Amino acid sequence: MLGKMNGGWGGCARTPGGEERREEVSEREGKEAAEPPGREGGESPVREGEEAARSENFTVFSPRPGEVVRSPVRIRGRARVFEGSFVVEIEDGHNLLAREVVQASAGGPEWGEFDLSVEFETPTSPGGTLIFVTYDAADGKRKEELLLPVKFAEVAYPGEDPE
Repeated sequence: MLGKMNGGWGGCARTPGGEERREEVSEREGKEAAEPPGREGGESPVREGEEAARSENFTVFSPRPGEVVRSPVRIRGRARVFEGSFVVEIEDGHNLLAREVVQASAGGPEWGEFDLSVEFETPTSPGGTLIFVTYDAADGKRKEELLLPVKFAEVAYPGEDPE
């Protein structure tokens, strides 16, 4: 679920124990809205202020919250996920514009780097979200989500003639 919370955008994530955890990313560039719960297994190896968004198992460097993006969008960061595999989704509040399976350079409990360009369909609203997702290996359900709000450079409004 995505919504405006305390001046930032955020969503809900679940921990391995099934507890609900809210991950909030502020639209203020380079600022974290809230420090996430403890990071067993070590801190993400980044300097303070370098990250655009962070959760227990993801550190995203780019794009920044509220940044204007176009297709393809370059996404960089680090992840600490099972076998280094996770999914990035791009949505515009109405449609899923892209879904990409990502392979980080290392799997958990180590931090692995990722750097990719994702092409996405033309959005139908000016704002959207990059969603970093892990899945439970046992049942295939969504386990963790980090939501990063972005703005789109090009929008095709419904009923508008494409050029």
